[in-house]
Amino acid sequence: MHQKRLSAPKILPIPRKEHKFTVKTMPGPHPKERAIPLLIIVRDILKYCSTYREAKSIIARKEIYVDGRPIRHHQFPVGVMDVITVPRLKQAFRVLPTIGEKLTLHPITEDEAQFKIVRINGKRLVKGGKLQLNSHDGRSFLFDLSDVRRDKKLKKYNVGDSLKISLPDQEILEHLPLKEGMYGLIVFGKNMGKVGKIEKITPGTAFQKPLVTLSYDGHEVTTLLEYMIIIGKDEPEITLPEEILKWPEIEASRT
Repeated sequence: MHQKRLSAPKILPIPRKEHKFTVKTMPGPHPKERAIPLLIIVRDILKYCSTYREAKSIIARKEIYVDGRPIRHHQFPVGVMDVITVPRLKQAFRVLPTIGEKLTLHPITEDEAQFKIVRINGKRLVKGGKLQLNSHDGRSFLFDLSDVRRDKKLKKYNVGDSLKISLPDQEILEHLPLKEGMYGLIVFGKNMGKVGKIEKITPGTAFQKPLVTLSYDGHEVTTLLEYMIIIGKDEPEITLPEEILKWPEIEASRT
């Protein structure tokens, strides 16, 4: 299934006028406006091949892993914080935002490829007396209420917090709460690709969604709270591209 390039989501890092059509993202863990089809990653970003047929064949042979699991469908949606590994080439990448409302693949070490950070987007009680947490990448974490009552840490999990989890078994390694002083990364919207410490969290109202203000190197930026992911306490838990670390300079050069 294909989609016209001119009407494709802005987040796709592809030439718009080079060809008429591109690959359409299938339904999956990330919404299409925030995801890249796996085939585009293989062919256009990593440049492992030059044609649609070759990229589709590479994926069908289970040579590309997402979050520690082989993916066979070329339209699979890959989104922010996902870890791409290519065992045969011993290469690993993390999907991160860039300045300019695009996604990029940042090379990471084998050790860093063993975990990812997910944002808690939902928290609710489900049948069977369990607490369910839903993350930004479509995952669900289930806990028995008896465990929640005994473990004070589980009670503190809230929407907007982040979890550092192991791959592929998604064991929770660390809880990163949403609060002032934490490191945040903007992953969507006009300010995506900017990082900083949380200076202020503005609660939502009937007319305005919650906002968050980040501070970095003497600069501040405010965005919707839902556009940001907590990535660390005293420092980021993940390595970041130079473009993200130098966003104030890049922004100044464009004005």
